Amino acid sequence: MKGIFERKPALPRHADTWDVSLIFNYIRAQGTVEEASLMGLTLRTTVLLALLTGQRRQTIYSLDIREEFMLRNGSEYKFILPHVQKHTRPGHHQKPLLLRAYQEDPLICIVKHLDQYIQRTSELRGSCTKLLTVTKPPYGPASLDTISRWLRTILTASGVPVKFSGHSTRSASTSAAASSGLIPTDIILRNAGWTSERTFAVFYQRDIVPDTTNSFSDAVYSQT
Repeated sequence: MKGIFERKPALPRHADTWDVSLIFNYIRAQGTVEEASLMGLTLRTTVLLALLTGQRRQTIYSLDIREEFMLRNGSEYKFILPHVQKHTRPGHHQKPLLLRAYQEDPLICIVKHLDQYIQRTSELRGSCTKLLTVTKPPYGPASLDTISRWLRTILTASGVPVKFSGHSTRSASTSAAASSGLIPTDIILRNAGWTSERTFAVFYQRDIVPDTTNSFSDAVYSQT
């Protein structure tokens, strides 16, 4: 096994990552959540979920609107994951995801996006309880591939280099938080579901080009 690893080690695909302010600036330029088309609102909500939670697409896919799994309380949403996740192992389970309102800038507030998205999809989803649903008939839960395509679509529209996939939101958001110097590493690890600092350092923490992380730390970690 050691010989196989040395011939083809599991290394990260990219040595750097993109600036998350590209996404925030793009969303701001599109106007309010009320003005957005359903597809536009879906893309915005999906990418904000990915950035604010630092989670894989499987976790985003698992989010459920049933009352035992989603709680809307005051100015926040709390999601409890109904399924075992890829990274779940004995003694370590994904903690609930907490998403808080960002009053300073309603255009990128995840709570406003979720309120609007859930309201506008309520008549389309039928018996579908997954948070993310497709926007054209036949309606139903968005698949993992669909979520990846949505992320890739908004990343491209925002000017993120084409070499980055939808999964890169995980590295971009956590790297920005770490680079800001304002977010303790243990909080980053806890939010993203990692127990090992080495996993983050080796596979996800990257240099940001260009590096404009302060806006991220203010806008994102006040919402999580």
